[in-house]
Parts: sequence; structure tokens; C-alpha cells
Amino acid sequence: MSKETLNNGESGLVIRGKINGNFTENYNSIAGAEGDIDTNTQAITDETTRALAVEAENYDAIVSNSGRLTTVENFSELNEEKIEDNEAAISAEVSRATAAELVLQENINEVDDSVTNVDNHLDVAIIGAGLNEDGTYKDHATANYITAATSIDNATTLLDAQLLINLAITI
Repeated sequence: MSKETLNNGESGLVIRGKINGNFTENYNSIAGAEGDIDTNTQAITDETTRALAVEAENYDAIVSNSGRLTTVENFSELNEEKIEDNEAAISAEVSRATAAELVLQENINEVDDSVTNVDNHLDVAIIGAGLNEDGTYKDHATANYITAATSIDNATTLLDAQLLINLAITI
């Protein structure tokens, strides 16, 4: 370039100065941007490292919880099996207890029938022996030899004694 004046009226030196100034300014701007890029690159690297560590922790937690979930599922299945086993055992026990109650009721009915039969036989024996309805000895105030008797056994003894006396008189 020559020292002539250019179209806008500036000389070549002025333009070179502007170019050099702009170049320096642009160079400094680029150098500053490179520093910013380096800072940002380091920040991105640090954040990536941190994110990868968190991801690894999360992965480990997921794997651990997956194992726990499998354990819980296994316990759940075992509990369901135990519940089914218990339901079957309870049902069997209810059936057994119901059958035992039926047998017990049959036995109670048989005992009741036996007691009724014994009562009926006892009533017949009381009437046949000539006792009062409650089974006590019936007084015989008008009898000749047993008026003092208090039981059938006692009356028999009194009659036997009187018979002996009557035989002795007749012999």
C-alpha cells in the first residue's frame, strides 16, 4: 500500500495501525476466549466426572435394590405358600374338630339315654320295693311286727326275729 489517501480519506499507515490494533484486540480476545474455553472444558470434565460417579452410585443402588426386591419377592412367595399351607391345615383341623364334635354329641346323647334308662329302672325298682317315690322307706304304722322298721333291711331283720319267736312258741 502506498501512502496515498484511500477512498475514505485515511492513509495506509492509519489503516495498518487500525489493522494491527484490531489484530491485537482480536488476538487478545481469542486468547481470553481460549482461557474461557479451557476453564469451561475443565468445568465440563469435572461435571462429567461427577455425573459418572453419581451414575455409578445410582447403578450400584439399583443393583442392590434389585437384589433386595428379589429377596422380598422370594419372601412374598414363601409367605403365600405358608398362608396356603396354613389355610389347608386350618381347614383340615376344622373338619377334624367338627367330626370330633359330632362323635362327642353322639356320646352325650348315648349317656343321656343311659341315664334316662337307669332312672326308669330305678323308678320301677322303687315302686317294686314299696318305697316312697324319693326312695325312702315307707312307714307301716298299721303293721304287726315292722312298725319300728326304718328300712327294708331293718324290716326283714324284725320279721326274721318275730318268725323265730313264733316258731319257738309253736314248738
